[in-house]
Amino acid sequence: MNEHAKKRGRGEALATAVVLVALAVVSAIVGADRWLPELASRHGAGIDEMLIFLLVATGIFFVAGHVILGLYVWRSSGREKVAARMASPRAEKRVGFVLALVIALVAEGGVLVIGLPVWAEYFATAPPEDSVHVELLAQQFAWNVRCPGEDGKFGPTSVDLMDEEINPIGLMRAEADAADDITATNRIYLQVDRPARITL
Repeated sequence: MNEHAKKRGRGEALATAVVLVALAVVSAIVGADRWLPELASRHGAGIDEMLIFLLVATGIFFVAGHVILGLYVWRSSGREKVAARMASPRAEKRVGFVLALVIALVAEGGVLVIGLPVWAEYFATAPPEDSVHVELLAQQFAWNVRCPGEDGKFGPTSVDLMDEEINPIGLMRAEADAADDITATNRIYLQVDRPARITL
C-alpha cells in the first residue's frame, strides 16, 4: 500500500470516527431536552428523578460506546493486514458479561435506589385516618366508582352478579355493609381539603 492510500485510509477512518462520536453526542443532547410534563402530584418528583437518572446513565454509556468504537476505527485504519486476535473467545465472553453486569447494576441499581423510597411512600405508607376510600373498577369506556356509605365499610361483590348496565361491579346489595354503598359511573365527588385514597 502506497503512502497516499494510507493517508486516504486514515482520513476516511478519522471521518468515520468523528461521525460516530458526533452522532452519539448529538443524540444525547437532543435526548436531554426537558420533555417531562409538569408534576401532577408530589410523588411525580421521585418518578422524574428515576427517569432522569436512567436517561443520563444510559446516555453516558451510549456516548462512551461510540467514542470507544470511533477510537478503534481510527487506530486500526493504518494497518496493512488484519491484526492477530487480541483476546481469546473466552476472555471476550467474560469482558462482555462484566460490561453487561456493570451497565445493569449502574442503570437498574440507581433506579432502585432512587425508586424504592418513592414506592414505599406511595404504597407502603398508611393513608391518613380521615381519608375517604374510593374504589374504581375499569370497564371498557367507563369507570365504575364506589364509595362506602355511612358505615365506612365496602360491601362484598361477586363476579356472578356483574351486569354491565344494572350492576357493573357485582355489588351484593342484600348484604348489610353493601346496602349504603354509593356507586356512580365516570364521576367522582370528593370533599374539599380531605385526603382521598383511590384503589384501582
